[in-house]
Amino acid sequence: TSDEIVLARVDTDAAPEIGERFDIDGHPIFKWFPEGETEPENFYYVHYSGRMGNTLLKMLHERVEGFTKILPPPRDYVYKLKHEEYEGYVSDKTKNVLVYLYSPWSDRQDIKLAMDKVGKAFDDVESVQLAKLAIETVKERDIADGVQLKDYPGFILYPADGEWVRYTGDFGDPQGMIDLINKKAGTSVSLDGMGGAGLVKEMEPFVARAVKAVTDELITEATEAAGALEGAQAENAKQYVKVMERIAQKGAGYVEAEIGRLGGLLAKASVSPEKRKLFMLRTSILNSFKEAAAGGSAGDGEL
Repeated sequence: TSDEIVLARVDTDAAPEIGERFDIDGHPIFKWFPEGETEPENFYYVHYSGRMGNTLLKMLHERVEGFTKILPPPRDYVYKLKHEEYEGYVSDKTKNVLVYLYSPWSDRQDIKLAMDKVGKAFDDVESVQLAKLAIETVKERDIADGVQLKDYPGFILYPADGEWVRYTGDFGDPQGMIDLINKKAGTSVSLDGMGGAGLVKEMEPFVARAVKAVTDELITEATEAAGALEGAQAENAKQYVKVMERIAQKGAGYVEAEIGRLGGLLAKASVSPEKRKLFMLRTSILNSFKEAAAGGSAGDGEL
């Protein structure tokens, strides 16, 4: 099983005796030590700069009985636009769209990695979308000309409620892109997925009231407001209602105690990505209750 597998790495520059003992003549290289053995078996795993994780896992499947883990398919956070759909896509006033315009010969790996990080950060925010347009023909060049972009690559943000703006920061810096989107879209997302994750603007008035007292009437109204939302916003809003219900059941100390409990769970390396994401979302919402209580008059609030 996975509990029986230990992954370790050695810097053979810092420990040359290890490199000499195991005939390490190139980097990176992998060695497989069966349970109870001090000499490695043949393990010809070749590492390329691509998605080779499942190849490695398959080799472990063959060596460890009961081990069957595989990696899920890579998630594509950036929609590839065609010139004929560009205008309709970026003019959707329910979305804030960051578009990467590039020529195929000027595409950069650091930009791809940065956009992937931005996409992960905004994964739960339906109002923010990432897209890209390859400048290959005069039709795409006309689009670039329309936003005064003469040199490629470049980024244009189309806010839902305003005119387009150009991103002028470091193209390989995901935090710079996130900062621009937050400013124009009114979001509060951070690169680590914690800041503002899952917050729902429509639920803020109920949080403010919960500081004073959590009543049955408040919970009913909050439940109705959550039911009027859609998609991820609706699911996140339900988390607010759950917090109010727990406060009513367990008292004022619930918020602080639950933040501490979730912090302990997040510190565990064994937490799955899906659970980690949920725990961060719940922590963010709980923190909104904590901050609302801290902003109220001392001694007046229930929290």
